[in-house]
Amino acid sequence: MMKKALTVLVVLCSFVTANAKINFGVKAGLNVANIETLSTETALDKDSYTGFYVGPKVDWDMFKRLGLNAAILYSQAGMEFDNSEEALELNSLMIPLNLSIKVLGTDKLGVSIEAGPQFEFNLGEKIHEMEDGNLHLDNSTLSLNIGAKLHLLNFLQVGVNYNVPFGSTKEFKFADMENEEAYKIHTIQVSAAIVF
Repeated sequence: MMKKALTVLVVLCSFVTANAKINFGVKAGLNVANIETLSTETALDKDSYTGFYVGPKVDWDMFKRLGLNAAILYSQAGMEFDNSEEALELNSLMIPLNLSIKVLGTDKLGVSIEAGPQFEFNLGEKIHEMEDGNLHLDNSTLSLNIGAKLHLLNFLQVGVNYNVPFGSTKEFKFADMENEEAYKIHTIQVSAAIVF
């Protein structure tokens, strides 16, 4: 029974690999971070901040309308605080892994919907010393991407997606303040990519 299962698996993998099309490319875009206040007070100057991201990507078209895509993206964002002139720069490495389904069109012009997990790793300090207290950030976070992508001329992709944090991930807080302030980040991402 085990031999039959392994044989079927090997044949299936061979079929998928034989029919697969792999493209590499470069992806860049904007992060619009919407910050949800989890406490009664806020020290932030505003509730949304814009940053950028850029890095290599790969598309794996397994079947005619089904594929996977992944990227390794350097992301930079910043936050400002209304009670001082302090600002915080956040640098991270984002690794999205999405399942993509083409719902309209052809290779040269089409629309796909996609969803999947995103792993994010903090490249800066975990604890930032601020005037009102120490700001604590996680070393890594896990979130879900849900979005859509427009394919143009077989090499250009334009997309938008919403990034939803899992559980308490993507939360940060001033742990040393008298009234502890906590926040959670939800992100809208707009992107453009060139694939080869």
